[in-house]
Amino acid sequence: MAAASIGQTISGISGKKKAQRELDNLEVPELENAFKDIEISTMGSDLMREESSRTNASLVDAARYGGTRGLLGAMPKIAGLNNKSNAEARKYLDDQVIDREYAMANDETRIRRLEENRYLGEVQGLGQAIQSNKQDIWSGVRGIASSGAYLGRNMESSPNTQPGESDSMFGELPTFNPNNASLYNFNNDIG
Repeated sequence: MAAASIGQTISGISGKKKAQRELDNLEVPELENAFKDIEISTMGSDLMREESSRTNASLVDAARYGGTRGLLGAMPKIAGLNNKSNAEARKYLDDQVIDREYAMANDETRIRRLEENRYLGEVQGLGQAIQSNKQDIWSGVRGIASSGAYLGRNMESSPNTQPGESDSMFGELPTFNPNNASLYNFNNDIG
């Protein structure tokens, strides 16, 4: 019983040390933001600019046929259309950038939550392992103390035994009988 208690205590101590080492060396996993490397598409804005350039070229050609007066009268309208087209292309790109930034921020929040949950789960698991090993240590110590107390009670009560009685946990021990020079008293077994 005492040996099992000692083994349990030693096992608890080594398990506690192992769990504590794992807790001390616990690494927080690194997760990547899925939206970080998304590139902004310029295809839509490029098409808008090309279409605007074609429209402007057509308007300038048409204004040239109207003479100087037609050309000077059409230029403010052409410039206004060009500015409007450029503003739409810029807005198209800005909207993509804003959408990407929001997606990245949302993913960062998700990643942080996942990392914290994983980390807390591992910390709780290792904390439970440490607590379990502490309980094993104290159970072993109590077992050792109980074995010592049992042994102490047996040793204490031994002087009060009468001849032929046994207070040993092994039963009656062999005795030496000087009359027949036998190490064991067979009469006790027979009768």
